[in-house]
Amino acid sequence: MPRKPAPPAGASQVALSSPRTAPLGAAADATPPIDYVCEHCGAPGMTRDAWAEWSTTEQRWQLTTLFDFAFCHMCHRPTRLVVHPLRKG
Repeated sequence: MPRKPAPPAGASQVALSSPRTAPLGAAADATPPIDYVCEHCGAPGMTRDAWAEWSTTEQRWQLTTLFDFAFCHMCHRPTRLVVHPLRKG
């Protein structure tokens, strides 16, 4: 079996059981909803670079590594993600 390459520096492993990535349920309901916005213009619509790996058992792509690079599609430049709490209702 081939070995998986090591993620490059600046990458972080995705916690697939995190409340932010888990399916909706009790754990997700207990965590207040958030959005990520651009540090420059405050708009939502951020994207990040990531690696996805095919799971033969689940028969779907799964995120395995999430990189630090973020991009704003409103002001069209690299940015840092700012957590923005969402109001319920």
